[in-house]
Order: sequence, then C-alpha cells, then structure tokens
Amino acid sequence: MIRILFSALTFIFFSLNLYSEENKTFECSICACETTKNTTLQCKYGNHEFCTKCIYIWFLENDTCPTCRHTHRLQRIIVQLESPIHQIKINAYEKLREYIQKNPLHKNVLRKRNIFPILLNQLKKNNGDYYAVILIGDLASSNQANKNLIRQLDIIPYLIENLYGTSFDMKETSLLSLSEILNANDENIELFLQLDALHKVKKISNSKNTRLSYPSKKLLRIIDMYNKKLKQEKIKSERNKVQSKKTKEENHPNTSNPKVKKEKMRYRVKKFFLRKIFRRKS
Repeated sequence: MIRILFSALTFIFFSLNLYSEENKTFECSICACETTKNTTLQCKYGNHEFCTKCIYIWFLENDTCPTCRHTHRLQRIIVQLESPIHQIKINAYEKLREYIQKNPLHKNVLRKRNIFPILLNQLKKNNGDYYAVILIGDLASSNQANKNLIRQLDIIPYLIENLYGTSFDMKETSLLSLSEILNANDENIELFLQLDALHKVKKISNSKNTRLSYPSKKLLRIIDMYNKKLKQEKIKSERNKVQSKKTKEENHPNTSNPKVKKEKMRYRVKKFFLRKIFRRKS
C-alpha cells in the first residue's frame, strides 16, 4: 500500500513539474513583461531572458546583452534572421554563411545557439524561405549531428514541399539542400523514401530544364548508392546464414550432410565386421 502511494505521489510530482516547464513564463529584462516566447542570451555570469521582439529591436543598434553588457555579435546576427526588413535578413544570412566557411566547426556552434528552430520558423512563415533553405544545406554538409537534428525537427517535409512549387530557384536550392541532408545518413534517406518523394525527383530529372537536372540527378545517385548498400548487406547476410548452417552441419553428426552420412556408414560397416570376426573367434 505504501509503495502504491509513493508511486502515485512520484507520478503527480513529475507530471506537475513537466507541465510547469512547458508553460513556464519569463520576465523580459527590457520591458518587464511576462512571456513564453523568449530569446535566451548565454552570458558570462548566467543566462538572461528577453522578449524576441525586444531583443531584436535592441540588437538593431547594439551587440551586447542589455543586462550585463556581455558581447553577443553572433547571437545578434542570428536574431536578425527573423527581421521583417528584407535587406537586414539577407545580410544576416550572408554573414552566417561566411562564418561557416571560415571554420566547419562553426556549424556546431550555430546548432548549439538554436538556429534550426529559427530556420524552421522561416520555412513555415514564408512558404519556403529561399535563404533559409540554402543555409540549412550549408549547415547539413558533412555534419551528422546537424543532419539528425534536421530530421528530428521535421524540416525535411518542408524542403520536399518546395519541389512541388513553381519557383525554379526554390526547387534547385531544395534539391541541393536535400542532397546534403541525405548524403551518408541512412535515417534521413529512409524518411525521404517514406514521404514518397522519389517519384517527384525522378520526374524533375527527366524534365528539359538543365538547371534542375544536375541537383536532381545528384540526389538520385545518393538514393542509388543507398539501395546498392542495402542489396550488398542482404547478400552478405544470406551468405553468413549459409555459412553458419554449413558449419553447424559439419559440427553435428546427426545431420543430413552427405559427407557425415558417408563417414557414419563406414563406421557402421567396420563395426559390423569387427563384431562378426570377434564372434567367430569366440
């Protein structure tokens, strides 16, 4: 009875804790209002919470934390990705692409700064943000952690959706980004195939548009390599099964192996004649 009561109290405690975390509000250090939509700045002596709108306005003219004046040049650029002013947003994308090109490890830094939810938000709001698609491809290139996070955040369906649009630019960038996301990542390829997007890519590759033929064929090559790999693994598995069965038959005399049967028959014949000889002598 005590154990049941303890289990019930534990369940209630964790349920309330989870609910409070999901509905947790933050007080903005700029406007002093409570909000659930916040931007966290990781400063030297702790984290500071701000309204997304407030910190965006602050970062238009500053690159420091409003509370402790800690410098946040990179975070300032990330926040500007959500700018309603087109030119500010484009400049932010270009700066981040340059930041990645300087050092591939910067892709991990941007992932830890929660850039992917911002990019996903841009895809949702703008029916496929051209610059967001390009940056997603850059971040996915040769980075398995980023590829896995892209799958977990359900970004892949939005890129596939762009293939059905009318913009050639969007189709081209989406195909190139999908190639980076799927390359050397079996889980992402499996999801892509489950979403039944392969027939659309094949259709694009057969079109007369030369701009789309290269990225679509590149993506198809990645899928073909994956299918060949699966085929080789299947053949290897079947060979291992046959070899295992053969070894088992050789090690167990009570099997239907012809060699074992022959040896067994010789042994019986030899035993039979030895018994006969022994009886005659006796």
